[in-house]
Amino acid sequence: MKLKVVAESLLERLGLWFGLVPVPLLETHIAATLARTLTAAVKLGVIELLAPAPLTALEVATRRGLDPAATGLLLNALAACGYVSVSAQRYGLTRQSRRWLLGASATSVRDKLLLQVVEWEWLAQLEQFVISGKPIDFHAFMDDAD
Repeated sequence: MKLKVVAESLLERLGLWFGLVPVPLLETHIAATLARTLTAAVKLGVIELLAPAPLTALEVATRRGLDPAATGLLLNALAACGYVSVSAQRYGLTRQSRRWLLGASATSVRDKLLLQVVEWEWLAQLEQFVISGKPIDFHAFMDDAD
């Protein structure tokens, strides 16, 4: 499977056809934004909180000690990507989220997503490794929670 830029209109198709769309920029932006959105929702406990029943953005924010407006943006981003559904301003988990993101699911990848946050700290040092050739001190980027 591959994340890729897919045209949704005639104008976008023409832009892709004529090479006017900066595909590498869009592909890296889409992947990074989606990855951080999902990991933030998992790390902040938003996914687990929505498991029993749909909640409003304000309810999620209040129960998790988050900013209500920012929580609404996070939930809307999750909805746009198909990880939560929205009905009457209440956000609920989709089947995909229940299967892959809930810690109690037999097929959960939740812990791997949390590990990816640590891995990104390591990968942020890649250029320095290539310049110096010195291995990355992984433990320097970890705390007790990691």
